[in-house]
Amino acid sequence: MPKKLLLVILLGLVLCGPAALADGDFYPGGPWGTRINSLPYTISAPGAYYLGGNLSYTGGNGITIASDHVTLDLMGYTITGPGIANNGIYMNGRKNVEIRNGTISGWECGIYEEGAAGVGHRIINVRVEGNKIRGMYLRGDGHLIKGCRATGGGNGLHIESAGAITGCQVNNSSNSGIIINLTGLISGNVVIGPGGAGTISGIYSGSTSLVLGNEVTDAPTGISCKDGPNNIIGNSVTANSGQIGITVSTTQPTLLDQNTVMGNGTHYQGITSGVTVVRNNAG
Repeated sequence: MPKKLLLVILLGLVLCGPAALADGDFYPGGPWGTRINSLPYTISAPGAYYLGGNLSYTGGNGITIASDHVTLDLMGYTITGPGIANNGIYMNGRKNVEIRNGTISGWECGIYEEGAAGVGHRIINVRVEGNKIRGMYLRGDGHLIKGCRATGGGNGLHIESAGAITGCQVNNSSNSGIIINLTGLISGNVVIGPGGAGTISGIYSGSTSLVLGNEVTDAPTGISCKDGPNNIIGNSVTANSGQIGITVSTTQPTLLDQNTVMGNGTHYQGITSGVTVVRNNAG
């Protein structure tokens, strides 16, 4: 084979190989690292871990992450719990943990970071289904939940302090669908509420967050930002009879811009002269 042709082929293999495919959000999948074949399992050292198949456990937490700087790839498999208690994946004050690519079902909480010192977790492309109290609950700061899906249970996706929840879908959570209690970004999500009236929110932001480009349908309150200043921009909400589309703080400066609220419920609540900046909204 001519040397020039061989060089071209080798260059093509390099450019199309795993290093190139791993650019951006594309993930080649592995498997890399330590294989997890049974539950319960404790991760006690930094590194990469992956599931070897569908796993279930009824006696406690499924996987405990007891180390910082861990990547856990569920490899498309499911971790199934007893349906009444314990956590699918449990952490307490960990740093820089990434969990991705699979399903967690039938626990009290699917993914639980208990410690307020938790920092910088990334939860990507994970489905939490039928977990009793919460799909995901992360205390601490700087977390990212991206491209995930929460179905049923109590709260869907919840960051207790600061972080971002983007590109997710939440269906029929009996409590709030998406929550960030402090500063963060809630963007590009789709939330389908449980119906009915009341104080349950499709999306709840405590203060100083950007709530951008989300779609909320059939939640008792579509978007609730009544406890602090927020920028609420470009969202679409359907408020049926007895429901509220978007509610804001009556005392903290809030921007409402380019939102659309439809339906025969209350479209906007809490708008206060001199406090709320309102422009280019519909409904």
